[in-house]
Amino acid sequence: MIKRKISPAEVIDLLNELLKIDRKSIECLFGIGIPCNKKLAKHPSVQVGKFADRYFVRIIGILNGMFGADKAGWGCLSIDITKNGRIKQFKLLKERLTKHPIMNKPKGKFLLIGSAPYIKDWYKKYGHALIRKGFKLCAINNAWAIDPDNISLWMYPCDFFDTGHLFPDKKQRKKWKEYVCDHRVPTKGKCEYIKEGSGTILLNALVYLLNQHIDKGFEVLIAGSDCVYKKEESHFYGKGAADPLRYGEVWLVKELERIKSFYEKEGSVVYNVGGRRKTLLPFKRKRPKEMISNGGRL
Repeated sequence: MIKRKISPAEVIDLLNELLKIDRKSIECLFGIGIPCNKKLAKHPSVQVGKFADRYFVRIIGILNGMFGADKAGWGCLSIDITKNGRIKQFKLLKERLTKHPIMNKPKGKFLLIGSAPYIKDWYKKYGHALIRKGFKLCAINNAWAIDPDNISLWMYPCDFFDTGHLFPDKKQRKKWKEYVCDHRVPTKGKCEYIKEGSGTILLNALVYLLNQHIDKGFEVLIAGSDCVYKKEESHFYGKGAADPLRYGEVWLVKELERIKSFYEKEGSVVYNVGGRRKTLLPFKRKRPKEMISNGGRL
């Protein structure tokens, strides 16, 4: 019998049933992203992904198109993915539809610092106060030296110990977690960037944090990483090696804008709290005192 009407719940039940019957084929079918044009990408309800300057559509995005989208542009069908990239289950986004995109209390709060010349003074004013408010300190490259006793995560490229300037000892490194990225290989995950060899670790850092906290609703504050370099003094420790920006500022800003959209779709947010007039960061500006006083509420 042909059904005249079908609900999102019925679709989810069918997909989960098929997943049990033939996991391999279902994972293959729903894992394929097909290049599509901009016209399809602008469809009001079909879910389309964008990586760099290319659009991709998947089966789940087309199925979502049958049931419309919420005000934030999200459909009601979703896929739970394990850390190994396997499909855990298909599910409805009932809870998310009511709470997305803004959450009252973020489940994770991170202070991401770079090595800009002003970061030492900035951190003395606001760093410890933010940590007391529950923000976890994440340092990029040489910024670990700003406050090695309070670092939660240190992120650096695979060639750091060949090109860096300040090196922590083994005793210090035992206190924190580390993420080493290879600038020659695109960062993979639900959020990713595609250009190889960009050498821009800020992209890796933001993508890594998001992929580690998908569906958890969190916020990131950035200071000391504006991707602006002055010849006379580019870093807090003196004149260092500037980010290569191999693909130029325009490309970098586009990638940051795209990562910003990923955060928004996941009910998370990134704020620029550095307070510099000149910056390439496209994120909303916030005063550190404001974040300290409200405890980091989205």
